[in-house]
Amino acid sequence: MLKYDITPAWASYAARKCTRQAFNDATILENGVGQLTGTLGELAFGRWLKDAGIAFEYVAEKKGAHDFVVNSLKIDVKTKACTSPPRPNYTCHVLAAQSSYDVDLYVFARTDINGHVWLLGWMHKNSFWISDKACDVKRGQMADGLIQTADSRRIQISDIATMDGLHALLTLSVPA
Repeated sequence: MLKYDITPAWASYAARKCTRQAFNDATILENGVGQLTGTLGELAFGRWLKDAGIAFEYVAEKKGAHDFVVNSLKIDVKTKACTSPPRPNYTCHVLAAQSSYDVDLYVFARTDINGHVWLLGWMHKNSFWISDKACDVKRGQMADGLIQTADSRRIQISDIATMDGLHALLTLSVPA
């Protein structure tokens, strides 16, 4: 896991981008407040790409299914808010309604109340939806100590690939 501090510039940008409205029909948090969390995860991933020297296009503002395009791979950053540093047994979620979205890879991130973003790792979208290490959770079901607000699929952080593996994939797929 890679930890980033949320800078004042990141916090300001995320606040400006938050519309306080549901982003799409899959938005599950009232007033679109999940946009703040999501934007912070995207900023951390963009910083990681820049630091790694990997060229990318940030397309999240186009309100499509993915946030980044890297070497023609469509990447969706899935960020969850938390109250403490993530642990390997914590889970990453994707809404069931998003299973058909035009995405190649998921990057999973978490933000905490103390001003940090963690890039947890990544997984190919197709692998996520068929993995025997992932499981479905239903709206109203108790999972991870919370009543789930939407149907989704989840996987433990320990079962996703590391960011080092993503670096290798993205630098290997650079066109000659």
